[in-house]
Amino acid sequence: GNFADLLACYYATGARTSELLDCRVKDVQFGLRQIVLGNHKRSRTERVARSRQVTLNDKAMAIFTRHCEGKKPDDCVF
Repeated sequence: GNFADLLACYYATGARTSELLDCRVKDVQFGLRQIVLGNHKRSRTERVARSRQVTLNDKAMAIFTRHCEGKKPDDCVF
């Protein structure tokens, strides 16, 4: 289910809970096999907040693809 997928994505990406829960469909770059995380730990303390890109392995890519199907760009992935 969702929790098992979330745990697998933690392991595969190194992302934090808030990063994965804030991740939107539009943040997944399927062609590049990456996700763009804008709400990461340092984004609140940097003068100019930067997003970070995380490359997805096959398992994480399959999970993100499955969770994005049929959703709108602004919908949460998880």
